[in-house]
Amino acid sequence: MLRKCSVPSVLWLTGTLLVVGVSVVGHRMWEGEPYPAVVPDQVAVRLKGEAQRVYEEVALPGRPGVNSSGVETGTCYYRGLRSIAHIDEGRSGVRSFVLEWQVTDVPRSTGRAGQERVRRRLEHEGWRLTGENVSEMGLRTAVGLLRRSE
Repeated sequence: MLRKCSVPSVLWLTGTLLVVGVSVVGHRMWEGEPYPAVVPDQVAVRLKGEAQRVYEEVALPGRPGVNSSGVETGTCYYRGLRSIAHIDEGRSGVRSFVLEWQVTDVPRSTGRAGQERVRRRLEHEGWRLTGENVSEMGLRTAVGLLRRSE
């Protein structure tokens, strides 16, 4: 048997649901997209594996040696509207990971051709280029670790 609800009860329920909904949306806008939880050692292994794959794909003649300082960590910043309240303030407990490596004594055209092969493959896999710096000293490409949503 169905019971009739009074108007004040319906209004109270609707108001409560509205407050909860606005709170959830507001919290998400304030905090922004959460950072993924990862195990640092697994990230380092993944970065080194991807770097080796890129090195092999570039296929530089003579297989020149690689110079690298290893995996380094950096600061991650607040996301969402909260970032306005914490400009240039790093978040505790959240780190970025970077692996930079370089080869020397490679002709520019050879390096650029290898770089383009890698770039096409990564874009095909859904990665996006986040920065590129070309100077007389060499080539530098940064590939974002965020994959496109599928």
